[in-house]
Amino acid sequence: MQAETSFKTFIKDRRVILGLAFRLAIAPFVSHQYDMTIFASIARLFYMQGVAAFFIKWPFTTYFPIWSYPILSYLLLIASYFPVRLLPWDVTVFHQNVTVAEEFFIKFPLILSDLITAYILFLFAHKNGIEKYAMPLALAYWFNPLTLYISALHGTFSSVENMLAMAAFYHFTRERYALASVELMLGAAIKYQVLLLLPPLLVILWRNKKRELPAFLIMEIVLFTAIFVIPRMIQQIPYLNLWVFQPTTSRIIIEPGVFDMNYYSLLARTELSPYVVDYCLGSLSVIASLGVFAVIFTVITYLMRNEGVIELPSQVAYIVGTYMAFYLSYGQIHHHYASWAIPFLLLLLSYGKIQRNLFVIYNVTSMIHGFLRNTVFTYINWDYFPYGESPAGTTATGILFSIICLIVLQAIMKEQILKYRVPSKIEDFFTHIPLKTRQLMLYATLALTFITIVTMLNVNGVYWHSAPIMPFSPQEFRYLELHDFLPRDRELILLYLAVTLIVPLPLALTLPKQETEQYNIVREAKIMVPLILLALVALVILTILVLNSTLTYVGLLKLINYLICFHGFSTWDKLLLEVFLVYANMPPGGFLMLAHGGMMTTLLGAVITILLVLTITPIVNDKEVIVKTSNET
Repeated sequence: MQAETSFKTFIKDRRVILGLAFRLAIAPFVSHQYDMTIFASIARLFYMQGVAAFFIKWPFTTYFPIWSYPILSYLLLIASYFPVRLLPWDVTVFHQNVTVAEEFFIKFPLILSDLITAYILFLFAHKNGIEKYAMPLALAYWFNPLTLYISALHGTFSSVENMLAMAAFYHFTRERYALASVELMLGAAIKYQVLLLLPPLLVILWRNKKRELPAFLIMEIVLFTAIFVIPRMIQQIPYLNLWVFQPTTSRIIIEPGVFDMNYYSLLARTELSPYVVDYCLGSLSVIASLGVFAVIFTVITYLMRNEGVIELPSQVAYIVGTYMAFYLSYGQIHHHYASWAIPFLLLLLSYGKIQRNLFVIYNVTSMIHGFLRNTVFTYINWDYFPYGESPAGTTATGILFSIICLIVLQAIMKEQILKYRVPSKIEDFFTHIPLKTRQLMLYATLALTFITIVTMLNVNGVYWHSAPIMPFSPQEFRYLELHDFLPRDRELILLYLAVTLIVPLPLALTLPKQETEQYNIVREAKIMVPLILLALVALVILTILVLNSTLTYVGLLKLINYLICFHGFSTWDKLLLEVFLVYANMPPGGFLMLAHGGMMTTLLGAVITILLVLTITPIVNDKEVIVKTSNET
């Protein structure tokens, strides 16, 4: 048994090696150019000028890049950058601001973190009675397009926090509470959101192991004080701030924007806009977000009080519910935030608590949101921003993501919710509709919601204006002085309430945990892999064609976008001349190629994502799921 679950055995699997080789191959050449430029600049400051940007106080950030993450993420960046100083690091591709070596070594610990997370899932399944799904679960995370995107393409610290969160929960279930508490706080020292695990773990411990609760709580308080409180106190002493840790806790809550993956971006376009701005942009943002989260988390805890979160599947469901509560309350949700719940959703899937299709649509929606926000060209050269993006599309996917989070909440607490009169009446109402029809109605409603919102926002020229040749960036959220100038629609509020409450949620309440039909995943994969490869080849060819036509002119494109952003409302006649000057200097069709190439790469990326998620997501048979309680474990 020990040999079967060893990391050496796991890493020898050819599929694991293939995934590692693929990530390492693409890591040096593409990244989120804005984030990676900041990371590289901060590391260069440390090694070339001796400036530790993390310790610089806010008044001096005009001269240096700021660091808004906790201390451990900064130390990890500095350590991962060290090999760059030993190699020739002046090789760049695609006219990027960062070098190949910088991109590779900054991403290397992120890729290793994903590998360790996949192994923890593998180990977790073996230790908790679901051995059959050990490798499928690990591969479903390892090849997941969202985790691939975060570590190998984008390059952000979410991969590291996912690893530490999963390690903390694994050791928590093994009753190694001291180690779990250390891993939890180390994760918070990477990114603050790992602290989301603390409330459900405390409740679980209080219900199951009350004697261990004081020691666990004291350990967390001591670690939190050491990592966050004491450094912040010492930082206030003059002349010592450069020698101590300075966590920037004021950056935890950030204002919502047009690209947020939640309902804020739609509500901010309505007559509720002043309230959204006041509560999510002003001084009340922390109170508002934490207040909404506390309400949802309290409701989840109340509904699960009788079950007592004793069995391991219930504990996983409780943690997933906590993540969903955060997604429904936080002011700014990026698409890579959705990865935090992916390991726990996979465990929930293996226990038969949610539908496979529900996990797939959760995963795919967040990825499509990412494609609509940043096309593949954004990861090649930042000057392509924002050509080909779709703010109207991201608003629609944000609404869908919020709806899906509510559906996930219903799925994990369906038995508790149906004990109440109104939900049971809803279930009785839909029982006469065949199950396949209900599933089709749910997915069709989500698709129709996306189309409706995109259409409404595009029809109004104020929300989405464009030059005669290609679309440009929307204006309503770029500058606050325009916020009160733009009209707002009451109908958008009604649309949001209708699509969120009237159709999808009652339908989801009546769906079973498993699909009505099961398919052979091996046969399914054999069919889908050629399709994935074909779409990937098409994506590569299209990208090469666009780059060949436009890459040397991105500087001019950035200039035109700058002028549009600052003068788009009043000087169209003057700007048209500049637009045509850029077009005239490009090869034939280059300008149009860029405009429509972004849309086509987004579409191909969405197709690849859907096929890949369907291929890697394991199918669980209810009768074969072995559930062990935490006491038995």
